[in-house]
Amino acid sequence: MIVDVLIPCYIDQVFPDTAHNMIKVLETLGCGVNYNPNQTCCGHPAFINGFWDECKPVGEKLIKEFQNERYIVCPSSMCTGMVKNNYQQLFHNSSLHNEYKSVQKNMYEFSDFLVNVLNVSNLNATFAAKAVYLHSCKAVRELNIKQAPVTLLNNVKELELIGTE
Repeated sequence: MIVDVLIPCYIDQVFPDTAHNMIKVLETLGCGVNYNPNQTCCGHPAFINGFWDECKPVGEKLIKEFQNERYIVCPSSMCTGMVKNNYQQLFHNSSLHNEYKSVQKNMYEFSDFLVNVLNVSNLNATFAAKAVYLHSCKAVRELNIKQAPVTLLNNVKELELIGTE
């Protein structure tokens, strides 16, 4: 299986290791990974601040970059939620209506993709520590993702996970 990856602008600029590690995991699980180095942003910062006219060209660019039927995997519930939930307000009944629907259908947050598409619950990871997990508000409220990250974390050897409720 070949998947496309959407790397959020803030991860690209501030946490590039997150993107690299996500790609390593996908490749380890047998996925071919396609990354378009010209991708930029989903438009979320402009959208939430009311700059919809400025957001729309950014969203159009993203939609045009992902015009195939491959899964799109993103390490951000914020960007995934933007595409899955807010693009409807920008592109419903527009010239890109069918294209945005295709991208919306194929977009997955990383943990959700692993657990619910690839059916992976154990990455054979070890981390000898105690950790607190705080559910992402965006993941829970906008994408209904609560169990997938906990499932993956519960299967990390030697990890004492607290605060998952």
